[in-house]
Amino acid sequence: MAAKASEVGAAKLLDHLEDLLSNTLRVTDRQELLVENFDRALSRLYREHVKADVQEFVTHLPRYSLAVAAGGFLENREIQSEGWEEAPPDLHLSPEMFVARVVGRSMEPSIPDGSLCVFKTGVTGSRQGRLVLVEDLGGGNDRYTVKRYRSVKNQQPGGTWTHERIRLEPLNPEFEAWELDPALDPQDERYRIIAEFVRVLD
Repeated sequence: MAAKASEVGAAKLLDHLEDLLSNTLRVTDRQELLVENFDRALSRLYREHVKADVQEFVTHLPRYSLAVAAGGFLENREIQSEGWEEAPPDLHLSPEMFVARVVGRSMEPSIPDGSLCVFKTGVTGSRQGRLVLVEDLGGGNDRYTVKRYRSVKNQQPGGTWTHERIRLEPLNPEFEAWELDPALDPQDERYRIIAEFVRVLD
């Protein structure tokens, strides 16, 4: 179909499907759709209308009701599983990965407001410069945000390292970065890096 679309164009391909393949393919009535981003809209429509066999962590990743803020911390009700999302074939899946929705504009253009995103738990090595999912354990409910992580550390006389400064940075220049005060959280007991951003699904 991709070759046919390239040859005759999208409108004629739809005519062809409606005229000749209605007994082979289910072709619904055409609908107009306004899109801001064609690839994201196409991915969303595919997920809504094409049901694939779920192969856990082979073709699909678990999706959670967790709403991640691209801004300040966002309060969540109890987090629940919302099923499985089909992942792109070029993404190598693992049980450490999951899907959640990011709300807000502070991480645009890399992470558009309202997009479904893949995250991976078990962040290893330096977090410096990575886009990370941060959990604030200080409130009544868990709160989450996604930001670029920056830190400055000092080595203590005994050889251990302590944070002098932790900065969470937006990608969108319209928003300001903000800092976590390590003095208020000397053992990193309030703020926890729980996952690293992998990519946008739609």
